[in-house]
Amino acid sequence: MQGMLQPIRDFFRDEVVRFGIKFGLAGVLAVYLALFMRLGEPTWALFTVFVLMIAQYVGAMAEKAVLRLIGTVIGGIIGYLLTGSLEQEPLVFVLLVGLVTGFSTAMFGQNQYPYAFLLCGLTVVVVAGNGMSDPQQSWMIALVRVEEICVGIVASLLVNNLVWPRYARVEFLEKTHAAFADLRDCFVSGSRMLLHGSDPEALVRIEDFLARLTSVRTLLHFGARESRYFRGRLSTYQEMLSTLSRIAAAMRTLGQELPGESAYRRHVGTQLESIHSALIAGLDALSQADGTPDSRTARMAEIDAAFAAFETQVAVVRDLPEIRAIPPEESMIYGIHTLALEDIRQQIRRAAELTAAMPGTIVTQPPEPFSWRSMIPPPFWIRTGIKSGLAIMIGLFIVNWLQPPGGAMVGLGAWVFTALNPMAPGGQGDRRAFHFVAAAGVGMAVLILVLFLVAPLLSSFSVLVIFIFTALFVWGFAFRQIGGISVTMQIAMLCTVSIVGLNSQRVVAPQAILSVYFGIMLGLIIAACVQRLLWPSLPQYELRDRLVEYARHCIAIVDAGSHGLPLAARLRLALIPGEAAVFIRALERPQLSATEAEKLQNYLLSLRRVAADLIVSAGRLGPLLEGEQADEGRRLIAELEESLRSGLAAHIDALEAGQRFAPLDESLETLLDAWRQWLGEFRARMLTARYPIMDAIRIIGLSGRYEQAGRDLLAANAIAARARIDRLSSDYVL
Repeated sequence: MQGMLQPIRDFFRDEVVRFGIKFGLAGVLAVYLALFMRLGEPTWALFTVFVLMIAQYVGAMAEKAVLRLIGTVIGGIIGYLLTGSLEQEPLVFVLLVGLVTGFSTAMFGQNQYPYAFLLCGLTVVVVAGNGMSDPQQSWMIALVRVEEICVGIVASLLVNNLVWPRYARVEFLEKTHAAFADLRDCFVSGSRMLLHGSDPEALVRIEDFLARLTSVRTLLHFGARESRYFRGRLSTYQEMLSTLSRIAAAMRTLGQELPGESAYRRHVGTQLESIHSALIAGLDALSQADGTPDSRTARMAEIDAAFAAFETQVAVVRDLPEIRAIPPEESMIYGIHTLALEDIRQQIRRAAELTAAMPGTIVTQPPEPFSWRSMIPPPFWIRTGIKSGLAIMIGLFIVNWLQPPGGAMVGLGAWVFTALNPMAPGGQGDRRAFHFVAAAGVGMAVLILVLFLVAPLLSSFSVLVIFIFTALFVWGFAFRQIGGISVTMQIAMLCTVSIVGLNSQRVVAPQAILSVYFGIMLGLIIAACVQRLLWPSLPQYELRDRLVEYARHCIAIVDAGSHGLPLAARLRLALIPGEAAVFIRALERPQLSATEAEKLQNYLLSLRRVAADLIVSAGRLGPLLEGEQADEGRRLIAELEESLRSGLAAHIDALEAGQRFAPLDESLETLLDAWRQWLGEFRARMLTARYPIMDAIRIIGLSGRYEQAGRDLLAANAIAARARIDRLSSDYVL
């Protein structure tokens, strides 16, 4: 019997299934309360459930509920004032509604109370769309809207707090522990490549680590936007994500193997193995949810002891003739590997400090002072606001002029599809806007035919409950599964609330069912035209912008040094590769062949390696140089950094201009050859002058990373010259 029940238990333990169940329960409760209180429009109580439940977390939903109520009240007042006093002046009325909703949509992209602005705009759309037929009653629409919102808020909060409650800070800790366990596994399989040979599967797993951080990035996004508690610790969480990325970047440099007869194998191999084992134990301590500060401190002590033993052994063997005879290339591999291990040690230490700070009940970061600059939305959201306002104006103008069936849904549909579509997961953006119009037309036609048959059944409350629960369970399940709201889900959301809004407990006329179809379809057509013809958000544009942003951050590293880059920039360096990979996948069909998509992936990988090299080395090598050849080394550093700047700037220019990339001249290759010669000479001098052990290793490792940055940029140049990067600035498929 136990064995038979286990699959059922596992089913209900699945977080995605639980979320779907909670979604369905909240929807049923909201509609029940609305009908029990004899409110006329259960649609908006149900719509509130859709908007609130995607917050998922207890603290996030509570804050979002307050902002939703504030935005709804303000939007209801504005909508009533505009509709009640200006509806008889169509041009002024439509223009003002468009300006208010466009401004509210744009302000959703800034950091101060975004949901209040969003709901203000949405409520204005609802009141204006429903009140145009009877402007004098628009105050009643606004009042009912507020009442329905309150019902939806109560239902959502009750279900979210009582049924499998989730807390963002707790889940962030859990996902962080899981990420460190992932890194530990990567390190176990990949860290010994220096001594035991390359492992292609381990390298691929390490390269893909950032893609596997998607859930952590998503949690960071939701928590930052929706929870005051989470925002109070945001910089701590961001730095933890940056630390995870930094460890993964260091691991990516461990793939080179020493020659089989290398003297390093014989004389320091045992000590390197001890460092590897200690670092694995340190990562394991960070991966344990029940780990204590004392256990993490003990692991750090073991790591420090392993490095101390390594340093002692290097001091013993550095005067051996065979060590002096090692070729510069081999010495560089060894130095880069050791430097990467040192960087992992420092990041583990920092991660242990951050882990100790995260669970506390006292806000670890003081709240940021209010700044008007934080109220300015980014260009993407300004454009989205303009497009949304224009879509609303077109929709209201058509409703006022032609009075089509389903007029109340036209403006709402136009706004929903225009404002939310660019954020849909999968990276498609506005590209398939017209495709979705055709697909939605067919799909909704089938739905309407079914609705004609089943509408009488919905007069039974039991059938209505089953319908609401099933629809919302599937919708919530899909939301958690894909991590966002797709265009198909937007259509499903509007259809669900429209069907409930028909209120089959009274006679539903066929015209009302057809109005749902025509209203949503007309709104979708308006949105598709605006989306596709005015500043379309396309995967090729988004990919181009991410690549440009990434190259600019690389230049900033060269200018500011590895320790001078702000946390926000370091976080973007961690997040951009995952975002760009999504857009590359979206372009694979039909725009790009598999070969072209692979070239773009390799190009992105080369830029990631440039950034990883620079974040470790920039600004750190010059201060370590002393004595003879130091001036020559600093001169070469300055030339190499200038060459890296100009090379990255050339990438930015080509991407922004939409031109084929012209290969760079051979000056960088010549400079790297001179760099290799200087390093050989300086290494010999360090051995003679008995340089401090770790300083000498750092100099060799940093020099190697500088050279790798140059060679990775050359690799990016070669890939860019072969890839069709110019196509990233073209809207070549309409």
